[in-house]
Amino acid sequence: MNSALTSYVVDPKSVVRVKKIHLIEVPRHLNKDFGERATAEMLVEHVKRGNQKAFDLLVIKYQSSIARVVSKYIRDRSIILDVVQETFIKAYRGLGSFRSDSAFYTWIHRIAINTAINQIKNTHRKHNHLSINDMEHMDLCEHQASNEDPIASVHSNGLKKHLNRILSELPIELKTALLLKEVEGFKYEEIAVIVSSPTGTVKSRISRARDRVAAELSALE
Repeated sequence: MNSALTSYVVDPKSVVRVKKIHLIEVPRHLNKDFGERATAEMLVEHVKRGNQKAFDLLVIKYQSSIARVVSKYIRDRSIILDVVQETFIKAYRGLGSFRSDSAFYTWIHRIAINTAINQIKNTHRKHNHLSINDMEHMDLCEHQASNEDPIASVHSNGLKKHLNRILSELPIELKTALLLKEVEGFKYEEIAVIVSSPTGTVKSRISRARDRVAAELSALE
């Protein structure tokens, strides 16, 4: 895929506030270059020095999690794969401006979400529609139910269908914040980095999304 960077809405220079360290297991035949374990940020520095194998390790490490994030916005498997590929292309081309004191994990998730949203806009979709299978893969019901977390109180397939509809009708900024918090497990500060909004705004969006989900679910009782 030869996607132009003109559609690249992420400003990597702004992603400097949150650090999330992930150790990556290095295959034995590459231990000489990178050691037995390496952080993503260390591998990024190797890529900047021209070592393509380092970027291959980053792709192997993060491609599944990026695909999972993208699947929250897009249903078509072939398009998901295209968006994942485009995400890593953008990441590779943007590594020159990536700062080693920031978190690669958060940075690339931000690229993935923006790329997925761009894909939706480019196909003239106002909202995506998550399938029931997508909802089941989210493991929403693994969370303990509470009044503050209405999305976690969903246990039946019938309610999953309703939740599917509710999420599809949420404004994209509310759904993004909610999914990053409840499904991906990001902290408020990390979400703020990903969506380029103040932490207070993120908290407000998540609260509003929870309220709307709770109200819709209560109406079903």
